[in-house]
Formats: sequence, C-alpha cells, structure tokens
Amino acid sequence: MTAESGPSSGLKARRKLYDLMRKSLSRTELMDQILDIGAEYLGANHGFVSDIDVSDNRWEIIASTDGPDGPYPEGLVEELGTTLCRHTIDQGEPLALHDVPGQGFEDDIAYQRHGMDLYHGAAIRVRDEIFGTICFVSGESRDEPFTETEVWFVELAAQLLGQALERTHHERQILNRERLIDVLNRVLRHNLRNDMNVIIGSADLIEEQTTGENQTLAAQISETGQNLMELAETARNLEELCRSVPVPRPMDIRPLVDAAVAGVKADQPDASISVTGPDEIVALAAPQLESAVKELLENAANDGGTNPHIEVTIEREDSVALVTVTDSGSGLPDAERMMLESGEESAVEHGSGLGLFLVHWIVTNLDGNIDVVTSDGGSSITIQLPTARIAPVTNS
Repeated sequence: MTAESGPSSGLKARRKLYDLMRKSLSRTELMDQILDIGAEYLGANHGFVSDIDVSDNRWEIIASTDGPDGPYPEGLVEELGTTLCRHTIDQGEPLALHDVPGQGFEDDIAYQRHGMDLYHGAAIRVRDEIFGTICFVSGESRDEPFTETEVWFVELAAQLLGQALERTHHERQILNRERLIDVLNRVLRHNLRNDMNVIIGSADLIEEQTTGENQTLAAQISETGQNLMELAETARNLEELCRSVPVPRPMDIRPLVDAAVAGVKADQPDASISVTGPDEIVALAAPQLESAVKELLENAANDGGTNPHIEVTIEREDSVALVTVTDSGSGLPDAERMMLESGEESAVEHGSGLGLFLVHWIVTNLDGNIDVVTSDGGSSITIQLPTARIAPVTNS
C-alpha cells in the first residue's frame, strides 16, 4: 500500500477523522473506519487496535483491517512483552519506526516474532488510564522517516478513539446503573415490603398478647419495621423521580406547597402546620418541588415529638422565591445539614439522609439553593428558587 503524500493529504486525513466523530457510529464501526483512513494515509498494509492489560501482560487485537486469515486478525492474543506496543506504552508517546530493524529493534523479541519492518503506534487512554494502542504496520520498511504530520495524525486518532471509548464506557455505566436501580426497586417494592409486612404483623400480635419486656421488644421490632418500610418507599420515590430530571419553568409554587402540607397533615394528623405567604408566587420550578417540600415537612414532623408544630413561610426577596420550613425539634444533625446544603453523602450511607438527598437533588436541578439554620431549639430550612413572571395569555 502506498502512502498519500504532501501536507494536503495529512489535512484531508485529519478532516476524515473529525467527520467520523460527528457521525453516530458504533464503537466497532468507528474503529474500523479510523483504521482504514490511517492505513491508506500512512501506506501501511495493516492497522489494528489493541486492548492491553499491563498487569496481566496481555495484548489482544479488538479491531483490525485484516480478515480472519490475515497476520493481525481481530481476536489475536499475545503477551504484551512480545509486542512493540510495550515500547509505545513505556515511552508514553507515539512510537514511529519506518525501519524497525535499522532503528535498533533487530534483536527485539517483537521483531523476531512478528517480522514487521514498519511500525507506528500510539497509546489510547480512557479515563486517564491505558486502554490499548492503535497501530499501523507493514512487512516492508520505507525509506523516509514518518513526518511530524503523520505522527500527529496517529496521535490524534488515538485521542479521538479514547474519547469515543470513554463516552461508550460512560453510557454503559449509566445503562448498568439504571438496570441496577430497576432491580433494587423491584426488591424494595415487592420482596422487602412483603417480608416486612409479615414481620410487622407478627410483632404487633406479640405486642398485643404479651406484657413487660417482651411487649416492649415487640413494639421496637414493629417500629423498626415501619421505619424500613418508609425508607423503602423513599428509595422508590427517589428512583421514580430520577427518571425525570426536574426542568425549571415559570409556575406558581403556592399550590405545590399547599399540596405538600395537605399530604403530611393527612399522614400525621397530630402535626400542626401553618402556612403564611401570598396566594401566588411565581418561580422557576417543577412539579417535583412538592416532593421536596413534603420531605422537609415529614422530617420536621418526625423530629418534633408529640404534637409537633411546623411553620411554612413563602415569600419573595429580590429575584428569589423562598420557601422556609421551621420546626421546634432537636435540631438537624451536621451530617443531614451537609446533605441538604452540599449533597454530602455520608448520611445516606446510614439510610437516614436518603430523603434529604432527594430534597437536595430536586432543588439543585431547579438551579436553586438550600440554606439551613439549626440549633437545640429547632431548625429552619429555606429553599431558594429564582423567580419568574408568567407570560400573559392572550386570545387570538
């Protein structure tokens, strides 16, 4: 194969690479087409992409211009130490050898084993780690060394492949995470709920039929079971909400706050919740704001002991709409405060902060902020959202 020559050929080859990145190609299609472009431009008889595991000394071709009967077919596995790619990895920059034996590699095991007289390879990195190499080789050397433009082309091809592989890796991570969430959701929704209903029901029967310490222990089992059921429900709600990222748009947030208050009052009739503020206040929000406010109210009610008193204030301050939930409980622990304000995940590790993580996730996706003031006499948590005006509706 004869190399294309001249600066214009290098520019043309690079443009072909950039054109590929704008297309919706699979990983295999992208690698195959990059190899075809590179082999033609460099005049190499063979081109391949390798997957390398340095710790296992393993080298495998995962894409190639060769067919199954060629010298470098897809699926070929060798020890990394028997390939020239080990030098490419070791030196940390492209290895361009226009005359392999004449440039000091005549006695190298790679040359003795594969007999390639021309080699040009560059490392492919994914997430700052070595993934493999892209290489162009021939059984015959060439007279002139590789030009800077040719070296740059191979390095560019490696970089573009690395970026594409990283995107694929990220997409697969997201897909796997979504599948895992689906599985966990089904477990929480069915298996855990059904088993906990049996445990709670049995504990309630024991509590009714016993006295003293056994009755106390049964009550503790029942309460713990109820807490786990609530945690499972919060996890399920979080999973459902994460499927639809809140998109901020101008809307009246007063109905959302009122709906959250009504829901908590229905679930906890002993809680006293008052709401003060204008009948209408427009902010950049989404329907998920109701879930965030409800979670704060439930957290306040649970922390307020018997007959908890909670105040909700809605107001506008400059270009910000404020929704403040104030309680007279024991104050918010530092871990939960950090969860609300910065999304710190330490509280989630113990389960207690899962609902507050939901609040943080909703508010930050609405481009809002959360401010927490807490003391022994209670907590005051404020959701801050950008305000907006609803455009007047005109009749046509």
